[in-house]
Amino acid sequence: MTPTSLSKKIGLLRATHQKSLNNIYIWTSFARGALDVAKDDAAFLSQTRLKVPSKVRGKEVVRTVPQLKKIAEVAVAWEIYYSVFVYAVAQVEAFLGDALFEILSFDNRRLQTRVKGIDHTNKIDVTDIIKASSREEIIAGIIEKELASLFYASPLLQMEYFQAVAGISIPEELVLQWVEIKATRDIIVHSSGISNSVYVKKSSSYARAVDGEILPMDDKYFALAVSSMKSLIGKSSSLIQQKLKVKAV
Repeated sequence: MTPTSLSKKIGLLRATHQKSLNNIYIWTSFARGALDVAKDDAAFLSQTRLKVPSKVRGKEVVRTVPQLKKIAEVAVAWEIYYSVFVYAVAQVEAFLGDALFEILSFDNRRLQTRVKGIDHTNKIDVTDIIKASSREEIIAGIIEKELASLFYASPLLQMEYFQAVAGISIPEELVLQWVEIKATRDIIVHSSGISNSVYVKKSSSYARAVDGEILPMDDKYFALAVSSMKSLIGKSSSLIQQKLKVKAV
């Protein structure tokens, strides 16, 4: 792989994941708008019995008009954002993982990069070597193990490793915004949206709630988070491509 071909791959990753984030924001807006209308729509509210997934064929549940209105109102207010936010964060994680895979494949020596606190791959199973059809397959396996270990580390350590491997320096503000976004994702998944001491510690000065408070998830924050995630992808890509251009010259 040449610096030019790697640069093109990084550019494609940037376009793919930024487009995905834009699409997520667009259809989320549509979905919230439709539910906002539905909560006052007679046809929607007339559904007293609704089909739901179940091992019992044809399972239905009963919901009153006030209950249906409440379902729509809560979904518009924050439940849709909770569901979508987790998927949006995954787009950035996918970009970081894919970019690292390409960079480490381009320059295998960067597999020697070490960041204290990350459980790096230090040994290779003899069976993996024997079964591999080529050196490239062995290297790819090592990279995959390294990345699997990386995403068990804290967001700050992940970003430290990413910058070290890529040979770039991302603006601190973007890194800290990403750390808070990841901490918010963890609160949604593991704490039902209630802030805890772990969130406060991870987010530091970017924390949006104290221990025990409901973590806000509204239009303003969702838009800001998507914007920050797109910026992190964009800035990372630009810095990597600039470095590759200098090397190529």
